[in-house]
Amino acid sequence: MDEIYPGIDLVLHATNGALEYDFEVAPFADPQAIRLAFDAPLALDGSGNLRVGNRPAAVVHRRPVAYQASNGERDPVSVTYRLG
Repeated sequence: MDEIYPGIDLVLHATNGALEYDFEVAPFADPQAIRLAFDAPLALDGSGNLRVGNRPAAVVHRRPVAYQASNGERDPVSVTYRLG
């Protein structure tokens, strides 16, 4: 884990042979501080996935999933990619 923004850690891991990343946001940290930058064309597909680059060689970042952990439960939090 590395703190890449105040109160926000980046965690890298592999799932089914694919590299994935998570942002772990500490209480009272601002998740809007999270920014991704790419030097390639960007597009959002109909499922909310981020496509980086041109087809067919685009790299796909799956639609983000967020939750807030409380009392051992995971409460879903609405989150999307936003192109800017």
